Amino acid sequence: MSREQSASRQQASGVDGYARRVRLMVIGGVFLMFALVGALIGIPWLIGDPLPVIRPDSGAQIPAEVTDETQMVARIQVHPGGQTVLVVRDLTRGAMMTPTNAAFASLEGGSLRIDVPLERIDQEHVRGRAMLDLPGRWELQVEHATGVERFAFVLAEF
Repeated sequence: MSREQSASRQQASGVDGYARRVRLMVIGGVFLMFALVGALIGIPWLIGDPLPVIRPDSGAQIPAEVTDETQMVARIQVHPGGQTVLVVRDLTRGAMMTPTNAAFASLEGGSLRIDVPLERIDQEHVRGRAMLDLPGRWELQVEHATGVERFAFVLAEF
């Protein structure tokens, strides 16, 4: 084997080695991209159920925090400017679950609490009105004779 043939083979193997490394880097990059996308897609399952989002001029029907004694559903509607109307439905139609007091409480670390006066509409429903114009995570707390029902939600920006 001549020197020229040997040099030619070394040069060819050097090019093959370089191409092999480039291929491995591309495959590794694609694998890394799929792993990152898979991890980002999995985040919602790790966080759990998201809270309902209420936007101005839209409403949401929110079930109470699920417990063995969950007996109420709330419908919250926010109008532009923060005027908020809520209707709480007693699913038991019993005097023991009649809502007595209600309040919106901030879930964002503050002690902000907005009391909501309630008025009875009929056997199953009570209605309340309040000014709720601060976006963020909120909880409607409805007190009744046997405890408190909690309705968590997010109020979107106006």
